[in-house]
Amino acid sequence: MTDSVRILMCAPQHYDVDYVINPWMEGNIRRSSRDRAQDQWNQLYTILKDQRMCSSTPI
Repeated sequence: MTDSVRILMCAPQHYDVDYVINPWMEGNIRRSSRDRAQDQWNQLYTILKDQRMCSSTPI
């Protein structure tokens, strides 16, 4: 029996960097791009979907 990989993906419509939780985030408050995050999410989702590694589940 083989276990299949399961990935939960949530669209980044509320994505932002509001506070620092590690040294790499220092100086990046409010410097993120929600549009870029959405584009990257769409690209990853398309790749996974094309490889039949994910399917949509409506909420």
